[in-house]
Amino acid sequence: MFSYLTIMVWSALVFMGLSRSVFAESITRDGAVQMALLHNPEVIVAYQVWKAEHARSLQAWSPPDPEFALEYEGMSGAFQFGSFEQKDVGIVQHVPFPAGWWLRGQMSGLQVQSVRLGVYETTRADVALRVHLAYDRVLADAQIVRYSEENVALAERLFNRAKMRFAAGDVPKLDVMRSEVALLRQKNQHLMMQNNLKVSRVSLNALLNRPGDTLLVLADELVYVPEHLDDDGLRHQAWFKRTEWLGAQKAYLGAQKAKSLAVVSTLPDVSVGIFRQTAVAPTGVQKFWRTGIAIELPIWAFSKQRGQIDEARANVLQVGAERDHLKQKIAQEVDTAIANLKAVSERVKWMQARILPTSKAALEMARQSYDEGKARYLDLLEAQREWVDTQTEYVEALYEYRAAKAQLAHATGTLLESQENEQ
Repeated sequence: MFSYLTIMVWSALVFMGLSRSVFAESITRDGAVQMALLHNPEVIVAYQVWKAEHARSLQAWSPPDPEFALEYEGMSGAFQFGSFEQKDVGIVQHVPFPAGWWLRGQMSGLQVQSVRLGVYETTRADVALRVHLAYDRVLADAQIVRYSEENVALAERLFNRAKMRFAAGDVPKLDVMRSEVALLRQKNQHLMMQNNLKVSRVSLNALLNRPGDTLLVLADELVYVPEHLDDDGLRHQAWFKRTEWLGAQKAYLGAQKAKSLAVVSTLPDVSVGIFRQTAVAPTGVQKFWRTGIAIELPIWAFSKQRGQIDEARANVLQVGAERDHLKQKIAQEVDTAIANLKAVSERVKWMQARILPTSKAALEMARQSYDEGKARYLDLLEAQREWVDTQTEYVEALYEYRAAKAQLAHATGTLLESQENEQ
């Protein structure tokens, strides 16, 4: 009875594990980016910031609300509206100076574009970069776990071989103990690698706005594809693609419009009123129209408007300095990304051509020499440790290559081009 229950429990656990694997969602790197752009909270917040700025822009184009005026004269009492000598009913409309109204609308439109590029589009690009890095981090950690499993199996074979040789009297007990320690350390290392994989999966799911334990089968792989880099072309490309830079330019143009608006504020606005008058005279009731025009006189321009102009001029200089600083920062990011990608590419090629084959051959030679009694166990253990480290270093190099490639695309503003083309 106990054996039957045990078998049923294990069967249920295996079935649950297989079910989770079967129904796990397969997703590509670009698919993960698309999912994040739709569901990531940071992108949603940035979108709402842009929409709010767009709503404020619509208000900037609207003229002031008209005023309805109703006036009674010659009443016998404060509220004796039926006994008046004259009644005026009309509408008063404040008309801003046309150039000021136009500049205010232009300034608001540029601000909307600046927010869209500098906040919304920049947030999308930043999230896309983080998804690329998190996706490849999961791939790298998964590959390291697979290598770790192979290394555990290798350490077990070495441990069993040491026990067999000890039983045959070929090696001392110390070799068996050392091989056992190496096996236990490798198993402990394997547990750490598995935990790293879990953490990286949680990070990717967080970017996709999904529960941390959601199972995702990553369809892409960590691969190295040699490519030629046009340094000057990449630097030139950044000035047409980087949304931060484009947004900063719109912000600078908006600051200039604000300065012009401050200057135009010294010109007078006009208020126009149209009234229908009703007068009660001994000869009867008379009705006629009255039109009034009032012009604002900016006599305090030396203080109020002058201060606005100085403030707007200082803001232009500030926004211009921020734009220039951003230009320098982007140029530095592009140059750094190019240098990093070139360096990591050389590292990957060197590991593929020399380090990996040499490390593997050294392990095979050490194993054969140990079996033949020509090498010490320490030599075999050292060769195995080097092979394990080399495999991990190679996977990390592939991850760094993919990360450097994504960072270069982000620095030049082209990371989202494939997603934009799909849309």
